[in-house]
Amino acid sequence: MARARLFGTSVEARQAKALTKLRSTTTDVARIQLVKINAKWMREFLDHDPTIALGKARAPVLAITGTKDVQVDADDLDAVRSLVPAPVETLRVDDLDHVLRHEPKPVSNPRRYVKQVKNPIDGRVTTALLSWLDRLSDYEAFGSVAV
Repeated sequence: MARARLFGTSVEARQAKALTKLRSTTTDVARIQLVKINAKWMREFLDHDPTIALGKARAPVLAITGTKDVQVDADDLDAVRSLVPAPVETLRVDDLDHVLRHEPKPVSNPRRYVKQVKNPIDGRVTTALLSWLDRLSDYEAFGSVAV
């Protein structure tokens, strides 16, 4: 974060620049910010439109994200809710990053994920997931959905 401030950039700005560079590649593998990545897969992933699959969902959906997720906008939960025809529950968790861990710093950074994944998933996520699974076991709440 300090280096980002020093150079006048943010995590979001660096990510946008990296994605622009990635999209301009044509090779299977590329170096982005000195890291070797599977560029072909990443381009295909970025081109995938999840709204199509969400619109076809027939099983109940639980969508969780955090307020410090710099890879997925927490406002996407509204889109999920409006697109999925099946029962949908969404949860936006304060101070949660992309890997569903508590992020104590003011801004999350994907480079921290390696360290973050050593921590347990945030308890608010596991509590919400277990509660949602309990409600799923009540077939009447969701019709005759196979679980």
